[in-house]
Amino acid sequence: MKHLSGEGNIVRVITVVAGIPAIYWFGMEGDYNVMVMELLGPSLEDLFNHCGRKLGLKSALMIADQMVPSRRISLA
Repeated sequence: MKHLSGEGNIVRVITVVAGIPAIYWFGMEGDYNVMVMELLGPSLEDLFNHCGRKLGLKSALMIADQMVPSRRISLA
């Protein structure tokens, strides 16, 4: 539970960033650690299945672009 609690608290702090889902609740449910969070849209697997389990180059690159965080380098 210690790791889930830490992760839940971190995510709650960074939810102000676009694309980070809101955390509604986290804790123990029976023998399981549970985190209830906002669903931002269909999963990557759902989209992959919708496309007949094949992605074109453009789709793959668009997904990669969204997954890799952009970094700005200040030279000043």
